[in-house]
Amino acid sequence: MGRKKADLWPLEELARRVWEERSRIVRIGNEKEVPYYMLNIRHPTIRTLYDTWRRDLHAIPFPPSDLERITWELGFLNEAALMKIQRHFEAVDEMEQKLRKEQDHE
Repeated sequence: MGRKKADLWPLEELARRVWEERSRIVRIGNEKEVPYYMLNIRHPTIRTLYDTWRRDLHAIPFPPSDLERITWELGFLNEAALMKIQRHFEAVDEMEQKLRKEQDHE
C-alpha cells in the first residue's frame, strides 16, 4: 500500500535533515562524497530561477542560509523523490534507535 501525501515531511524538515547529514560528512572529512548543493546555479535556467527566488526571499543582497537554499532545491523535486529522501532518513533513524537500544542493554 502506498503512502499518502500527508505522510510526507515538510520541506523544511527534509532540508534540516539533509543539512545535518552533509555537516556530519564534512566533519568526518568525507566532503567529496556528497556535493554540498544539489543544483548547479551556473546553469542559465537554474540561475534565472535562483535569482528570482533570492529577490523574492531577500530584499537585501545577502546569500540565503544553507537551510533556505536546501529547502529551495528540494522544492524542485517531485513527491516520489522527496519520499525517497524521507525514507533514507527514516531508515537512519531506525538504525540509530536500534543501536541505542543495543547500547542500553550492554
